[in-house]
Amino acid sequence: MSQNEIKEALEVIKKGGLIIYNTDTVPALGCDATNPEAVKELLELTEREEGCGLVILASDMNMVARYTKSIPAIAIEVAEVSDTPLTIVYPNGVGLADGVLGKNRSVAIRIPDNSFCLTLLHRFNKPIVATIPVVGSSAEVLRICLEDIEDNIFDNVDWVTEDYDSPESTGTVSSILALDSSSKVKIIRK
Repeated sequence: MSQNEIKEALEVIKKGGLIIYNTDTVPALGCDATNPEAVKELLELTEREEGCGLVILASDMNMVARYTKSIPAIAIEVAEVSDTPLTIVYPNGVGLADGVLGKNRSVAIRIPDNSFCLTLLHRFNKPIVATIPVVGSSAEVLRICLEDIEDNIFDNVDWVTEDYDSPESTGTVSSILALDSSSKVKIIRK
């Protein structure tokens, strides 16, 4: 992770641009999760509909709390015991671009274990989209590396990481758990 890469990515995100960056799981296509125009551009590039629900990254539970109506107690317990990357779907997202939210206003949030992501999130002080950089549904994608990303996506983003070999990335997607307002847990992806 270079300070120059963080500075460049941060400048692009602040201006509403799209980036490709490494996370704790797989490379992601990202933008400011609160910017409706940036999210719309990301959805158009990936040919996904608004309401598909995009994963976003948050720096910590304080940031999660700012962008959800409430955090069920079970979310904190599950997050603390998870030893692998975990995305939690919360029932009511707030303060985010509509295109980020699922059809029922849910929001999928992960706190990454990745120094680049955490530094970028702390400096930006807002969540960043972290969707799999493929055209169409990403539901079937379990592994992807930078070399697998289609040229159409590479050619239509404003910044791409130079770090093609990120030792902090698992190379596989995260587990996903959905929580409802009564704290019931549903496994979406193991």
